Amino acid sequence: MTYFAENRRDLRCDGEVFLLNEMRRLVLHVSGNVLFGDKGLELARYIQVYFEQRRHLSDGGQAALASRRELVRTGIQIDRKLRARLAQLRSEVRISEVWDPCLLALLSEANIQNTSDLTDDELIAHGNVLFMSSSEPIAVSLTWTLLLLSQRDDLRRAIRKELSDAFPGGKIPDFFPEKELPLLCSVRYYG
Repeated sequence: MTYFAENRRDLRCDGEVFLLNEMRRLVLHVSGNVLFGDKGLELARYIQVYFEQRRHLSDGGQAALASRRELVRTGIQIDRKLRARLAQLRSEVRISEVWDPCLLALLSEANIQNTSDLTDDELIAHGNVLFMSSSEPIAVSLTWTLLLLSQRDDLRRAIRKELSDAFPGGKIPDFFPEKELPLLCSVRYYG
C-alpha cells in the first residue's frame, strides 16, 4: 500500500496540519522502501524514533540518564533489526529469480575497489547514515518548499494551471517528461 493510500484519511482540510510531521511520514515511506526494501518500513520507523529520541534528549539529572538508557536500548534494537534485515535480504538474493534490490541489498553485494566486501558493521553504519541523510533533510526541504508556496498565490495558481493543461483529466501519471511541467520542475530544483 502506498503512503498516499494509507494516509489520505488522516489528512484534513478543515484544521491544522503539522506539515513537518507529514513530510517526515512521507519521506519515511519512500526512504524506508528504497533503502531497506518493501519490508523495511518498520526498520525505518525504528531509526526515525531513535533520532527523535536524540533530538529530545533532556539535559542533566535523572531524566537525562533514563532518556540516555532508552536511547541506547533503541540503538541496540535498531542494530539487531538491521542485521536481521541484512540476513533476510541476502537470503532473498540467493533464492529469488526476480530480484528487486533495495540499496542495502545492493551494498551487501558490492565489492569496494576490487579489494573486499563491506563488513556487516560497515553495512549497518551505512544503512543508518543513508536513512538519516535521505529522510530528515528531505522532509525539512519539502516543508520549506510547501511553506514558501503557501505564501505565493500567483505561483500556486500557475502550477495548478500548468498541471491542468498538461493533464486535462486530472490524473497525473507517476512519471512524466520534465519538459511537460517546466514551472513545477523549476520549483523542485530551485524551491
